[in-house]
Amino acid sequence: VTDETRYFKNSGFARLSYSYKGKYLFNSNFRADASSRFGKDNKWGFFPSASVGWRFSDESFMDWTKNVLDDGKFRVSYGAIGNDNIGPYNAIQTYTFGSNYYNGVSGVAPNSTFGNTTLAWESVNQLDAGVDLTFLNGRLNFTADYYDKVTKNLLYSAPLSSNTGYGTVKVNVGSIENKGLEFVVGGYPVRNHNLSWNISYN
Repeated sequence: VTDETRYFKNSGFARLSYSYKGKYLFNSNFRADASSRFGKDNKWGFFPSASVGWRFSDESFMDWTKNVLDDGKFRVSYGAIGNDNIGPYNAIQTYTFGSNYYNGVSGVAPNSTFGNTTLAWESVNQLDAGVDLTFLNGRLNFTADYYDKVTKNLLYSAPLSSNTGYGTVKVNVGSIENKGLEFVVGGYPVRNHNLSWNISYN
């Protein structure tokens, strides 16, 4: 028995970053991916992302906190990534031979998976907003985040009626959303030349 599969994936990306005095921060990335696993009209997926940050602890109006607050930053980001984790030939109709016989003669028959030429990238889009605080010469830190993550065009193996002659077909269907708040508190109860003990709670 001989079995071989092939697929290709091409990617390109561009990135732009800017920082003004380490106080105003901007990062952006644009990614384009092409996968042979999808239909001929949907091989390319485009996934942008961007983030902005403001280190407010460096502002002059925060000077009164210098004895306690080492670093404070607000940040907001939004980005998308793609998923092509499917079989290499789900977007085309495939056939099998050497295992189907009629009157002792081997024939060719369609595969049990129905090819779908409209298959496209599944994408994960996430918005995040948060604040990072560091106190007491780095001995105490606090992070708070709000996130909203949406997965779109989910790749799914849909069952087909047995009278079609096929078992399943890969499709893009539906979306899933996860969102919430996350908090992390950490610190160093002991930190000296001989021992560094870090504790964090999420």
